[in-house]
Amino acid sequence: MELSTIITGSHGRIGKIITPYLMDKYLCKYILVDKKNPIYPLDILKDDFPNRSDALIHLAANPDPFIERDEARKNVDITKKIIKNLENNGTVKLIVNASSINVYNYRDLEKITLETPLDANRAFNKNGYYGLAKIESESLLNEYCRRSHTTLLNLRLGWVSENDKHPPNAEDRPHPRDLEIALKHNDLKIIFEKCLTERLPYSRTLNFVCISKKESFIGSDIRFPI
Repeated sequence: MELSTIITGSHGRIGKIITPYLMDKYLCKYILVDKKNPIYPLDILKDDFPNRSDALIHLAANPDPFIERDEARKNVDITKKIIKNLENNGTVKLIVNASSINVYNYRDLEKITLETPLDANRAFNKNGYYGLAKIESESLLNEYCRRSHTTLLNLRLGWVSENDKHPPNAEDRPHPRDLEIALKHNDLKIIFEKCLTERLPYSRTLNFVCISKKESFIGSDIRFPI
């Protein structure tokens, strides 16, 4: 089934990978929400955006895991603004949220499963601001979707690099866990395609960890089915 879809952050790192792919593959309506959109620039924190669509892919955020408190709060504020916008006569019934592997302190874990509690990764910032913002955004979206009977897919994305090479951070000796959680561009495209087109075992909220490596410490019960 093809859904008319809003994509926030369509011109960011992940947006630039998946948006052309989805638009080329599916002849349906897409609304691209990004202040870098040359045709229709729009700042989510300042402007309202069209909300009469079937689905929303939420990518808009500062993706830097090193961000401090103020920038992390902006990521949460973006999510709050999107929810407020949808509450004003929105028709969206599926939200695909780009969360992050950083909702886990993954370097210190033996295995991640459905039962693993959320605990922000502090490897890049001792206070874990980036991961904490992702955890809060997931919670806000979950509550909205519960109230509005909207399906929510939280995609806890592994590391996506611009050049599709890993590790994405310039470390002379990358941590072994960072090498295990790479998410390659082709897999990223397939994941978002499946979210929009396939009959996944939807409940009101589903949480997935999205990585490319098949044999790893991510349990099959929470790995996205690719």
